[in-house]
Amino acid sequence: QWADLRLLFVDGSVPRRILSGDYLDVYPFGWSSDGRTILAAIYRDENQSDTTMGIISVDDGSVRVLKTIEGRLGHMGFSADGRFVAYDSPSEEGSDKRDIFIISASGKVDVPIVAHPAQDTFLGWSSDGRLVLFCSDRLGTADLWSVAMADGRPARDPEVIKRGIGNIEGAGLTQAGSLYFTTSNDMTDIYVVEIDQETGKVIAPQKKLDLPRQGSNRGPQFSPDGKYLAYFRDSSPGQGESSLCVFSLETNEEQNFPLG
Repeated sequence: QWADLRLLFVDGSVPRRILSGDYLDVYPFGWSSDGRTILAAIYRDENQSDTTMGIISVDDGSVRVLKTIEGRLGHMGFSADGRFVAYDSPSEEGSDKRDIFIISASGKVDVPIVAHPAQDTFLGWSSDGRLVLFCSDRLGTADLWSVAMADGRPARDPEVIKRGIGNIEGAGLTQAGSLYFTTSNDMTDIYVVEIDQETGKVIAPQKKLDLPRQGSNRGPQFSPDGKYLAYFRDSSPGQGESSLCVFSLETNEEQNFPLG
């Protein structure tokens, strides 16, 4: 199944196909300011082991490749003048940590602008092209940061804008400077129910266990003597590593064993 990229028109006229070919997935990330090209991530294999960053012509569907990176690309976007593209990708091969990079629209310049051991993900450019916004967990929580830009290079060190904004994905910045974003509130918790051992019927309503941290616990397993509960706790940006937890049902104390 090949993927197409098509234009929909607000007047309801027939959509126009821009791109088709041997592409399994095409993800558009934004228009150039003149509306003539679209920035997109293109995948040619079903495992999405490599990502092609491309600029697609709206007129003829031709693709100008900026670069190909190993693994799946995070997010990317044009600067206001269309001269640069900011994106996040793994800081090094095999790493799950991401940094922020700038590549020129010509593909000739490709440099990191935010290089840090923390998890840094690109959110967007300010409307005047002077700031790149990103999310980082370097202070222990997922915070909103910015880095000032001048001619495709950082003009000064990154600055925190808002603490504790959470795990968000950018949905665009307005001309007035407002950031729109989406966030996920998926939660998993552990419940217990009381069952009649002879009939197998539930004899009491389910009850959520009051664990030290809620919303990210899964895979529960009682110890043979019923005094302890083992489970996994998934990590989230700013919350450290995933871990194996052992909870005492007698003392309500938890032991935590990182799985990093």
